Amino acid sequence: MRPLLLALVVGTAIITGCNSGGSGSSALASSAWPRFRHDAAHTGAGIGRVSTARGNPLGVPVDGAAPYSPVVASPALGIDGSAYVVSTGGTLAAVKSNGELKWRTGECEACPDGNTTIGPTLSSPTVFAPPAGATVVYFGSASGRIYGFEDRQTHPACTLCFQATTVRSDLEAVTFTAPVTLFTHVVTGRVTQILAPAGVRSKGSPQETGLVFAITTSGDLLWTYPRTATYPFPFITAAALGAGSTLIFGSGDGWLHAVNVLLGGEPMWTTFVGPFEDPDTPVALAPVTSGSTLFAYTSDGTVVALSASGAVQLWRRKLPATQVAASFALGVQAAVPTPEDTPTPEPTPSPSQPVLPVPTATPSNGAPQPTPTTTATPSPTATATPLSLASSLFIVTKDGRLLVLNSVNGADVRTGDVQQAVDGEVLSSPALSLDSYLVFGSTAGTLYAIDTSSGRSAWPPIALAPGVPLRSSPAVDRDGTIWIGADNGYLYRIGGQ
Repeated sequence: MRPLLLALVVGTAIITGCNSGGSGSSALASSAWPRFRHDAAHTGAGIGRVSTARGNPLGVPVDGAAPYSPVVASPALGIDGSAYVVSTGGTLAAVKSNGELKWRTGECEACPDGNTTIGPTLSSPTVFAPPAGATVVYFGSASGRIYGFEDRQTHPACTLCFQATTVRSDLEAVTFTAPVTLFTHVVTGRVTQILAPAGVRSKGSPQETGLVFAITTSGDLLWTYPRTATYPFPFITAAALGAGSTLIFGSGDGWLHAVNVLLGGEPMWTTFVGPFEDPDTPVALAPVTSGSTLFAYTSDGTVVALSASGAVQLWRRKLPATQVAASFALGVQAAVPTPEDTPTPEPTPSPSQPVLPVPTATPSNGAPQPTPTTTATPSPTATATPLSLASSLFIVTKDGRLLVLNSVNGADVRTGDVQQAVDGEVLSSPALSLDSYLVFGSTAGTLYAIDTSSGRSAWPPIALAPGVPLRSSPAVDRDGTIWIGADNGYLYRIGGQ
């Protein structure tokens, strides 16, 4: 067991609300957790409370037969509480809110060449869940396709099969690792663009480069960025939507890129930040937007706040001796830590589930990093500031430490003196609950819910799959039910008692 070190906590500016539709539509707001990091701003902040005690977890294998492939993708939720997740082997599963399997599929009948297997997949699903009508699940795959599956309750129907190499004849291979981002009409709420960063390989070239694809729900290509060529490095992060229809994403050489969605991917700005990848997790760190501010951070522990234009660096922090493999959360810290010292609860076992061999994650390729073009601003002081009802950046480091930063200036504030110990490493991006707990898994197979102010656990940590990594990012439903995938191929449901 490795104890969490003393956390650094800070108050910040109030976060601007953002829905997953991207252009102002409220169509997706009715889903409690429609995508990776909850919304297209990547705040990771949901509307469910998790402080109540937990009942016995339920586990559902995503693949139809053993050996099960790992589930590193993050689940997304529909309006009725159904959970949708994809295994690395290429199975899409829908699970009812009570933990009962609804359906699973590994094929799409909408592809031009007939039934096509989904293929290896790391992309987390993004759910379009209108108040009326069928839920549609969108995701990309390593086969270079973007899929859309409609949930017809008793079975799925594949309605979209976009093959990138058929619309760009110069491409030999395309890989979609990051989740897609949906851009919706501000009045009708309909999806007008599906935005997908990718790594691509041109014919006759061994080098992987980058493209962003924008397509319609019927599979028509709208635009690419860059428009006529490719970027020298693949685009590896999930794309966040910022102010003014801006799409922001990161490339493998450590640069952030911003394009205007409504202007057909017109380039707006680029800014160097640093490495977004960690070799132990296939999902790169995602940028976060809030009103007129953009936040990004790197796997070597650098946190940067930029203006919406990308031209002004508001502050920059290099966290000492810190590695980060999980995206941070942005939200409100309401509680003040209490001085009492209470014992740390030990993990409690769950009902036994089969534990299967876990494939080793493929290390990311190293890449030379260019010199930053922005002028670094002085690092903020470490002077403690009072806790207040304000939004903060919540970070769980790879070695299990809780850090909370002031989003206005990047400064630190003290949290509780006693914090929950974390067993193993943290590769699971934490979900922030409405009652201010960070929910995440560890590589030891344990699920945690840690108070953002005191650092204490909401309930004894739950050993979902001892020894099996939980790399998936949790989804939290409005009733506090937690969903998370595991490398043993199971999707777990952890409900309240």
